[in-house]
Amino acid sequence: MGGEDITVCLDGRPLAVMARLPFITWLWFGGDYRCGDLLWAVLNGRAVLSVDGQGTYELGGDALTRVASVV
Repeated sequence: MGGEDITVCLDGRPLAVMARLPFITWLWFGGDYRCGDLLWAVLNGRAVLSVDGQGTYELGGDALTRVASVV
């Protein structure tokens, strides 16, 4: 992928442009990472993504591995 920014899209609609390094840090260490309408968090040992405070999606092992592979 390369570059300093990551564009996150849902159903073809761009949701946020995130800085790569803080997101990689979140992947390694967890905690909360907020960017625009997105909140990446670890709840009860599980990675989750909340979009605009409305929908929350759990990132299972395969999905999280896929995200990490493109970052």
